[in-house]
Amino acid sequence: CTLFSKHKSRDVYTKACGGAQLYPEHVITDGNGLFAGVQCPDETTAEVSGLLDTCATNEGTIPDAEPVEPSCTKTYYKVSDEFNGLATSCAAVDQTADPVIGLDQAGCQAACDSLEGCDTINFRWKDPNFGGESTCYRKNCGSFETAACTLFSKHKSRDVYTKACGGAQLYPEHVITDGNGLFAGVQCPDETTAEVSGLLDTCATNEGTIPDAEPVEPSCTKTYYKVSDEFNGLATSCAAVDQTADPVIGLDQAGCQAACDSLEGCDTINFRWKDP
Repeated sequence: CTLFSKHKSRDVYTKACGGAQLYPEHVITDGNGLFAGVQCPDETTAEVSGLLDTCATNEGTIPDAEPVEPSCTKTYYKVSDEFNGLATSCAAVDQTADPVIGLDQAGCQAACDSLEGCDTINFRWKDPNFGGESTCYRKNCGSFETAACTLFSKHKSRDVYTKACGGAQLYPEHVITDGNGLFAGVQCPDETTAEVSGLLDTCATNEGTIPDAEPVEPSCTKTYYKVSDEFNGLATSCAAVDQTADPVIGLDQAGCQAACDSLEGCDTINFRWKDP
């Protein structure tokens, strides 16, 4: 309810008290069933006011809520947003095992990490084909170039994230932003250029890895719910936990969530993939 418009718009995720209970019924979708935002819950209703009272009297927790293990996930780069109407057409790793239902985004990434051969996810927060649950499809693209260049339009559009080989090297220069500097997608890298063809050769000859790349520790993060997308032009105006410590630079989304988990009092993030 504290989203404000047209100023430093961000992807907004929260683990704040009551999210698990209120989120499913408050996600707004557009005519195509795509994530469009979250409706401000009506605090005069019994369900919402009861939850608010429980959260307030229990220091921001629900005492009898099921405990959820944190998801530990490698670094993933955002290739496409649901709003773009795209998904990747890379092959499924195991068509019989997907979709995985009911995960958050970091959980979907962790599910990909646990499935040999998976390097890319097609994720939807609220899938009308599965009773409004989230759905996670695990793909094998082999390289960042393939993940970015196999997006196809207007069919089962998803949030697409990849850890495929070459992402760390190619991602920064291939993110497309709109006139307001907001994420608009990823440009298909030109495989005829020396940089891209060299990376593709390295990935191919080293089983999808860059041998001398810096190792990155997985980020372990609690469950976060998507409240707003950069495209909406919104951010949350909740108070900063420690204004002198932010922004944290250069993280992926799960890394930002893990940074929030490590800072006492933090329960919500404003995140931007490419900040001018």
